Amino acid sequence: MATRRKYKGTAAQMLTACATMVENAIEHKDFLTTKRANWADPYFPDLKLKIEDAFTEHLGMDSGKATREATRVVLELQKAAIEDLGDLKVQIEVDFEAARRKEILTQLGLREHYKSVTNKNQQALVELLLTFQKNMTNDLKAELMAKGVAEVLITDTISRANALRDANISQETLKLARTKLTEGAVEALNEIYTEVMGIARIAKRFFKGDKSSQLQFTYSHILNNMTSISTSKSQTPTA
Repeated sequence: MATRRKYKGTAAQMLTACATMVENAIEHKDFLTTKRANWADPYFPDLKLKIEDAFTEHLGMDSGKATREATRVVLELQKAAIEDLGDLKVQIEVDFEAARRKEILTQLGLREHYKSVTNKNQQALVELLLTFQKNMTNDLKAELMAKGVAEVLITDTISRANALRDANISQETLKLARTKLTEGAVEALNEIYTEVMGIARIAKRFFKGDKSSQLQFTYSHILNNMTSISTSKSQTPTA
């Protein structure tokens, strides 16, 4: 009987999600290793290399690093956009009376999408930025600047709409590469997935009460942010 894949998404998506969680573990290494000594170096760096090698060895793709780089660019754009949107939102909330404040926040997409954006929902961020870009008229820009909002904050937010959309497309093009998997490849990928999910389960426990950090180790959350395409309904094995 053929080995069944344990993970949702394509193999390339799974490896990218696992690589993202390992990167997050490295970022939090100082804290995590105080709770679990065998996670000290070189454990996470070695696991990172193992995941990168799996792209080439099992998927026939020389794009493990390219995929991770594309994901890194998306995450950096996401982080900067969230920071700027937060700065802009608080200024609007302070500078305008209730009725006008509500109108501006609605017009720019901040009322509808901001909460989801702060929970690292990439699709919500793209939608918010595109709404912001479309509805930031010259008159509204002048009105905000007259209150003291820096012009660069507005222009940077507008420019990130296209940048994030393009980066996300590049990321998805890499992650959606398809290939048939051998029995041995399925077993090896299941092994990587199982190991990283074990790390994620423990890390989420260590970050009890810190939802933002827990989401960095939640496979379904990371997978959903990577693509709006439902891979769970796929009828044929894909990478």
